[in-house]
Amino acid sequence: MPKFRRRSPIIEGTQWFKPGDHPSVKKINLSSIGDGIGNEEKCQKCGILASKHGIIDGTRTMKVCPGDWIANEPNLGPMSFSEKSFNEIYELYDDPVETKSYPCSKCGKPWDHNTENKCLHCGNEIPF
Repeated sequence: MPKFRRRSPIIEGTQWFKPGDHPSVKKINLSSIGDGIGNEEKCQKCGILASKHGIIDGTRTMKVCPGDWIANEPNLGPMSFSEKSFNEIYELYDDPVETKSYPCSKCGKPWDHNTENKCLHCGNEIPF
């Protein structure tokens, strides 16, 4: 999942389009949010059919429009943002120390590229 930062703390964020794009967004049950629109009516915020929306049911219930970003905020949990709002608040964070694992050609187990050029499991030299 790509990482973004809010000008200071780093968060994980995912753009949501349909059920399954983010584990915190569930299929919407319009009667549970009480906004007075039916499944085949268009959302007042985005103009897409209400039945195509999702919902985050955490510390507070939030409707999620297709194309919204879900940010996992520390101490707040997942929150929904329009693409415009998300881009005003967050910027893509390129983690300079993100580790990548590659399988050893001898034993097949992963090794960390931040260690010596030897497999931690069998001692095999990693050719780089």
